[in-house]
Amino acid sequence: MKETATQMRVHCLGIASGLLGPLFAVLMLGGCGDRAAQEEAAALLKRQQQRLIQKDAAAPKSREEQLVDTRRFLEQDNPELAIQSLKSLLVASPNDPEVLFVLAQTQHAAGALDLAVQAIEQMPKPAEPEGDGRWQRRAFEAGNDWLTEAGRLSAAERLLTKAIEQFQAGSHSVRFRRRLAENLALQGRRFEASKQLRWLAKRDVITERELFQMQFLRGTVVVDVQKDTGAKGQLNLSLLRQAKQAHAESRSREANAMIRPLSDAFPESASVAAFQMRLAHEMGDDQAWLAQLDQMPPGVAQQPEYWWTLADWYSQSGRDQAAVRCFLETVQLDPTDRVAYYGLAGALSRLGEDQAAAIAKQRGQWLTEASVLYLQFGQQPGTADQLMQLASRLESLGRPWESARWKQLAIRKASQAQQRTLGQSPLSDLMTIDWTQWATEQEAALPDGFQLCGLELSQWEPPDVGVVASTLLADQPVGLASTSSTAFQLVNVAADVGLQFQYDCGSQHEDRTYVYEATGGGIGVVDFDLDGWPDLYFTDGGGLPFDQGSCHPSVVYRNLAGTGYQVVTDSAGGQNGGYGQGVAIADLNQDGFPDVLVANLGRNAIFLNQGDGSFRRLQADAEEPHLINGSFWSSSIACADLSGDGLPELLEVNYIDDPKVLEIYCSGKEDHCSPRQFRPAADRVFTVRADGRIQPWQGMPGIESLPSLGFGVVVADFDQQAGNDVYLTNDGMPNHYWQSQVATDRADATNQQADYMLDEAASLSGNAVGSFGQAPGSMGLAAGDFDRDGNLDLHVTNYSNQPSDLYLQKTPSVFVHSATRWGLAQETFPMVGWGTQSIDVDRDGWLDLVILNGHLHDFQSANRPYRMRPQLYRGGPDGFRRELSQQSDGYWSQPALGRALVTLDWNRDGKTDLVAGDLEAPTALLENRSAGGRVLNLQLVGTDCERDAIGARVEIQIGQQKMVHWVTAGDGLLCSNQKQLSIGVGQAKQVDRVLVRWPTGNISESANVQTNAGYLVIESQDEWFEINRYEDALKSRSQGR
Repeated sequence: MKETATQMRVHCLGIASGLLGPLFAVLMLGGCGDRAAQEEAAALLKRQQQRLIQKDAAAPKSREEQLVDTRRFLEQDNPELAIQSLKSLLVASPNDPEVLFVLAQTQHAAGALDLAVQAIEQMPKPAEPEGDGRWQRRAFEAGNDWLTEAGRLSAAERLLTKAIEQFQAGSHSVRFRRRLAENLALQGRRFEASKQLRWLAKRDVITERELFQMQFLRGTVVVDVQKDTGAKGQLNLSLLRQAKQAHAESRSREANAMIRPLSDAFPESASVAAFQMRLAHEMGDDQAWLAQLDQMPPGVAQQPEYWWTLADWYSQSGRDQAAVRCFLETVQLDPTDRVAYYGLAGALSRLGEDQAAAIAKQRGQWLTEASVLYLQFGQQPGTADQLMQLASRLESLGRPWESARWKQLAIRKASQAQQRTLGQSPLSDLMTIDWTQWATEQEAALPDGFQLCGLELSQWEPPDVGVVASTLLADQPVGLASTSSTAFQLVNVAADVGLQFQYDCGSQHEDRTYVYEATGGGIGVVDFDLDGWPDLYFTDGGGLPFDQGSCHPSVVYRNLAGTGYQVVTDSAGGQNGGYGQGVAIADLNQDGFPDVLVANLGRNAIFLNQGDGSFRRLQADAEEPHLINGSFWSSSIACADLSGDGLPELLEVNYIDDPKVLEIYCSGKEDHCSPRQFRPAADRVFTVRADGRIQPWQGMPGIESLPSLGFGVVVADFDQQAGNDVYLTNDGMPNHYWQSQVATDRADATNQQADYMLDEAASLSGNAVGSFGQAPGSMGLAAGDFDRDGNLDLHVTNYSNQPSDLYLQKTPSVFVHSATRWGLAQETFPMVGWGTQSIDVDRDGWLDLVILNGHLHDFQSANRPYRMRPQLYRGGPDGFRRELSQQSDGYWSQPALGRALVTLDWNRDGKTDLVAGDLEAPTALLENRSAGGRVLNLQLVGTDCERDAIGARVEIQIGQQKMVHWVTAGDGLLCSNQKQLSIGVGQAKQVDRVLVRWPTGNISESANVQTNAGYLVIESQDEWFEINRYEDALKSRSQGR
């Protein structure tokens, strides 16, 4: 009988080792690779082995001598002889730990991993947890390493669990709990790993790195686990970790491709099932969603992701009773989940449980604050003060063991600083505290149900999975599917029409930039001479911040009846002179002429339209002293009626209030100027009184105590309740959503009558933070009804490694994270997004998205992209699809440093065009030449409400189709769009019904409205005035060219 390849290898190695000297020459002549020589040697070796074993049996050796022989055989890579050598020992001492360990090593060397593990599991339990047990310890450690290297993480987990049971709470248990935490992290099961880490924290043996891993268990996987497991291509549970990492990086399609075979291979894994269920829910894969519900393995109810998925679905469906129960189950299992706490707060608030909602909201805010500190620690070591700040937050969150260990780290860090400076440590009084005793007392003092915000599970409706299954498939986007396949054509014609504006940031250094030099200037669309053609207003920099008159003046371009643009700054006035940022266009004094408001680094400016084609600057010192702003960096401004008195309020969005912004710079190698290290500025709001004076308004209580790094703003009646609401994007801090409420006391602090007041409600509404609960670096935003369900939605651009956020409003003021489901997350994840607008490029009735991108600073020396391509997405009932332009002018394929973005119809052909700002290139005018459907354009003028009619809602009925559009203010990042609603209607030649709901409650209505036309609609007037007929405009333009 021929020997196997493994046996031949053993025989060759045994001969070469000199154990069987007479055969050595035979094999060397033939070589171990010579088949005939190998077979001859194998036969001789077999006979020699028998004689050797018989000789050893005739002369018995001691236990120690036999173990020495066995280990020698192992060193010589001869497991077969090692096993033969152990036989008598196993018979004589079958429970000897050392013998069993050597047996396990021998079986592993022979390739019999299962037998090796079986030998380890047969080892007797140490007499005492603190006893020697060294062979058991070594065996369990080796077995874990073997199984991990083989990719058999579940088997390694079981072995480590058995080791922990054997050593119980003894000191030797530390190493096995630590390794079990690493094992679970490799599987992507941070929730289970945290239980082992918490045990280490209680024994004061946890490391700083392990403490860091306990921060937010639903986020990205533990970052310190580097090694891959198993053979290349082998399917094992470490793939779950990789899938979760892909999901955290918004590569959900990749995550889904990983999780499907993993689910098939490990159908019993509750953690795999729970993650697949969540992923299917987020991606909108209803079939997979339903299949998961029907095939849940045992133990899935112990997975927080299972409960969060149900909670999110119930919340979206308006079933808040069941949502509360599922959110409570989630936070009971995982009290680090700030997304769940925010969701719980929203559901409780809608049910009128205000006290519990406030507690849940506070928990979410504290967790968000802690996450910011963790993020800072990940970039550079935290100071003692920062560590103490984190410890304080964890103490408030009912996590005393983590708090105690962070305090100890802070004390050690402060003590080291004291030794270096020979000074007195500010934490010296804390050095004598027994922190283990402190944490024990703190934990004992926590009230029952602390993590549940004082609520009891039994008080809330348990989930009915059957309801989910029967309802899920019915939840489809509202509206008719888009049939448009028209290629988008947005062509840069700026140079052809005389638009030659170039923003100047004023940078004087090639090797460094300051953070204020990176934001770009503002753009406003203003028909300042009321000739019906949209003109343009640009702010500029070029000088020193906070130094009035040192910068380039703003530039005004007049539209020459759609044939081009001409600079008219000298005659029009409106020169700003400050370091310009955003622009707002509004009829501030309600005289029928649009005014210009400019945000600066320093004092802001208001330019009143004189009605003769020129502007007059409002002298803040003499006329409006309240508007003096000498220290803030204002980014954007919005004007709209917030109080309900028919006159506009002025909202000043502020970014930084810190003189260090002029001192700290960024270089190409180091990022020292993260906005988070500067003191944020509080936003401010003013009201225009009936006598024309501008004074601070108290209708947004608490706004002065919420300093934030504010960037973008949109004002609209989002929820169709009370008056106008306000949404603000903040850079690296939670976004704000100020929700209008009927004022209980109609007189505010300035004795002005106010029908409405606004309360900050972003965390309750679900649009404060990103999908992982992080506070992203939010900048631009666009509003529109993206899913055509009759509710106003939001798109928010973010910093790199943070996908855009798409908040779809499902019910009034209940927003749902939908970027993944709607196809935006993966492609926006690597971008630094700035200006964004929602427009219907091809007029098919579905809003499309435009995004400008470009990094904040130039770190190309660190292999980080600086210039980035703009992005154009086609909208439809199934979400957004990236359009890859083939246009010859190259704008869409050329990486750039895009910034502000506005919409207008510059040539009055009915198609929405764009003006795109850039940090280093000339401004682009993107003329829409896309073929497609027809359009209905409306310009609204208020008479009982403010003239700009901000908050008006327009409902369009075409057969069974319904579309809704809103008049908004703010319009996003540093910009102000043309005040015109452009509504794509497909191929409909007329609209059955148009209904305008004015902010006052008045209604204007018209039937059988002809399309491809523009109309002027005046509140309280029955007649609608046709001001544009687009077939004629297109015909004359084609003849002119």
